[in-house]
Parts: sequence; structure tokens; C-alpha cells
Amino acid sequence: LYSTHCIPCHNAKIHWRNKKIAKDWTGLKAQVRRWQGIQGLVWRDNDVAEVARYLNARYYHYPEHVQ
Repeated sequence: LYSTHCIPCHNAKIHWRNKKIAKDWTGLKAQVRRWQGIQGLVWRDNDVAEVARYLNARYYHYPEHVQ
């Protein structure tokens, strides 16, 4: 999902910038949910979580809290 829908506007630099909005796991999921909505995508909760997990594993490394 990330490769298909997010890469056209994002590259790795966006995730490493100093002023990133997502400061923790909950914030990361919230930003994924926010941006899929802005793009008019209709992702399920599981889709949002999977993209957030991908980003977390690749860039952020926040502790993941099961909710």
C-alpha cells in the first residue's frame, strides 16, 4: 500500500526530517490514517496498521503498543 499510494509524494527524507509530526506509535498510526483519508483512500484499520508497521520497522522504531 505504501509503495503504491505514498511513494509518489514521499521519499525517505520525509521520515528523517527534524520536524516530523509522528512522535510515537499512536501518532504514526494517526498520521497514516490522516493521509490515507486526505488521498481519498478507503483503507481498513488493518491496512492502516500494516502501513504504520512498515514505516515503523523501516524508519521510526517506536515501541508498538497493542490496542
